[in-house]
Amino acid sequence: MRRLLLLLVCCLIALPAWPAGITAGPMPGHATSQTASLWLQADGPGKVQIEYWPEQNSQQRTLSRPVQLDLAADYTAHIELTDLKPGTRYRYAVLLDEQRVLGDGKLILATLPAWTRRTAPADFSVYLGSSAFIDDPDGDRPGTPHGANYGILPAIARNAEANRQLHFMLWLGDSVYFRETDAASPWAMNARYRQSRSLPELQALLRATRHYAV
Repeated sequence: MRRLLLLLVCCLIALPAWPAGITAGPMPGHATSQTASLWLQADGPGKVQIEYWPEQNSQQRTLSRPVQLDLAADYTAHIELTDLKPGTRYRYAVLLDEQRVLGDGKLILATLPAWTRRTAPADFSVYLGSSAFIDDPDGDRPGTPHGANYGILPAIARNAEANRQLHFMLWLGDSVYFRETDAASPWAMNARYRQSRSLPELQALLRATRHYAV
């Protein structure tokens, strides 16, 4: 019996931890002519890195510094890519614990052109949005839901992906809606952010352009 218990304990110790997965993002944020930032969120701990390369040169690949995902930050990461070339489109991939989990050449970010005293300012596009109410069937009041019909989100994403101009998304307000019970604890507020940011229809938009919020 003791041998059987010892064998079971050894088997449990040997079981690998369930790998973390990306639940929101990656979302490009602020960029300059030489830097670009990315935000993402996972469902567990791990080490995240970004592999990136100029769109026109897939052989020139660079790996960002690793960032540890931990519970204190709700498994979010803010990653800054540096030493980039001005006015250049980059493709990138996401690595979790040294394994590529996102990015088969479709994820793109762009730096700003170094136009000052050289050329006219570049044209750009702005996508505007607000009042992003994401339904929660388990916690919302009975009756007709306030949200649903999220087709506008992938529609903006498709437009942005086809747009060769510089572009960004500006969230004008009400980008998350707390319910009455969410104010009870920081955990509940984090859970509401996580529920909103992990909406499947939102992922394409988060990845398609840079984002700023009021």
